[in-house]
Amino acid sequence: MANLQRMTESRLGEILVHGGLITSQQLDEALAEQKKGDRPIGELLVNRSYITERDVAEAITTQFGLPYLSPTQYYASPSVMKLVPLEFMRKHRLVAIDKMGEVLVIIISGPVDSSVLDEIEKMTGSTVQVYVGMAREVTETIDKLAGERSEEHTSELQSHS
Repeated sequence: MANLQRMTESRLGEILVHGGLITSQQLDEALAEQKKGDRPIGELLVNRSYITERDVAEAITTQFGLPYLSPTQYYASPSVMKLVPLEFMRKHRLVAIDKMGEVLVIIISGPVDSSVLDEIEKMTGSTVQVYVGMAREVTETIDKLAGERSEEHTSELQSHS
């Protein structure tokens, strides 16, 4: 069973404030905006240009004690990425990147509930190994995969006609 354990009781915003990356006032502004919708605090802070995506990723690695891995620097096998549905990856802001034996490597771009990781383990029959990446890179990797799947589907349709 997958489980993300916080290495610190501090929340993401608190880590960023304590690290001197944002002020308490900037965090309060972003938290007020977050109450109006369901966007992650890290995304709101990046959109306000208070911090970078890399700052968010580093704070998450601190928060959960997870290693950083850029999906753009890693060859992601399309067969591995087919194990987890595209819409599931988009919804949870994660990407399946590699499978080694019974271990499925995923990269998250923000905090993910343990139940999501449990669901991935059930659907793939694999144990999940979690890394942290930047949101933009995870999204770009999913978009690239979606394009490859679309081309693959078109090729299949043409070969059957």
